[in-house]
Amino acid sequence: MGPIVRLIVYQYSKQRRQFGRPAHFSNSRVEGVLDARPDEEHALLWRPVPRVTTGTQTNTLDVPVTYATMDAVQGNWPKDVDPTDAEAVTRYRRKVERDETYVRCVARLGSLAEEAAKENNALDLYTPYFGDLGRDMPREAPSASEKTNSAPGASQSSIS
Repeated sequence: MGPIVRLIVYQYSKQRRQFGRPAHFSNSRVEGVLDARPDEEHALLWRPVPRVTTGTQTNTLDVPVTYATMDAVQGNWPKDVDPTDAEAVTRYRRKVERDETYVRCVARLGSLAEEAAKENNALDLYTPYFGDLGRDMPREAPSASEKTNSAPGASQSSIS
């Protein structure tokens, strides 16, 4: 088990009616919060950096681009089959339907579709199964929580 990381979380939340109110400022006496004096040792180490202007130029090659479109009305037929000829289309379909790979693929897809239909029919989609769950539960205030990392160095992104 990885190291335990303790996170203290404070969630600040406003009520909806408090959104968009103007800020109220007032005049007050100036108060110094921090007076940081420079360190003399660091000041002696400081050296001005000369300003240098650099320029970069690149030369790119033009790439010829062609635009093409495809109209897939009937599907992707082989070159020797004319999709406008009904007889040629029927012959090709019979040939493909006798192919062993086609038969296996259609059988597999049929079984997958049947499983999906059975799953959908097994569950009543219009019944509110968890409708009363949120009404009885009290809201908890945010608090400190413990998170356990699964691996050393891994971080937890969820905070409760």
